[in-house]
Amino acid sequence: MRSILRGFVVDHDEPPRRRCSASTARSPRSASTCWRRWWCCASSLPDPAEPDARQVRWCNAGHPPPLLLRPDGRVERLLTDAEPLLGLDPATRRTDHVAPLPVGSTLLLYTDGLVERAGADIDDGIETLAGHLAGRSAVPVDLLLDTVFAGLVTRRPPDDVAVLALRAHPHRA
Repeated sequence: MRSILRGFVVDHDEPPRRRCSASTARSPRSASTCWRRWWCCASSLPDPAEPDARQVRWCNAGHPPPLLLRPDGRVERLLTDAEPLLGLDPATRRTDHVAPLPVGSTLLLYTDGLVERAGADIDDGIETLAGHLAGRSAVPVDLLLDTVFAGLVTRRPPDDVAVLALRAHPHRA
């Protein structure tokens, strides 16, 4: 799925929502549930306003909002309406969202298993996750994720836990 997305974004500058949904609908039934959500529906693109910056473009097919850890340590929820899972109906209308991805920022995509707990509001779990990220923009991504997992993942989480972190670096000449 990652290769499909990369090919369409690079070769066709096509929105991730369009091709990922159609490709996922045709993928084997053994494809994981995570791929059928929105992991494949995010892409990083150059930001025309800032030569060293990027933009992230995504559609949300059922997961909690992405979190953006800014270079100054603040954490922002990238709020959008969730849409149906990918692959259920390729004709489903999907919405692309775009946000700046400044150099030094970290984008965190995650499943609800990371933040959802029985008897607790999912927003509280997202706030807890944001608290584990806040002020840690200079921490290497692998150590940042270690901190997140140590603080949020129990020995036997009640649901799947998947996390994808993307750190924006300056363009290389």
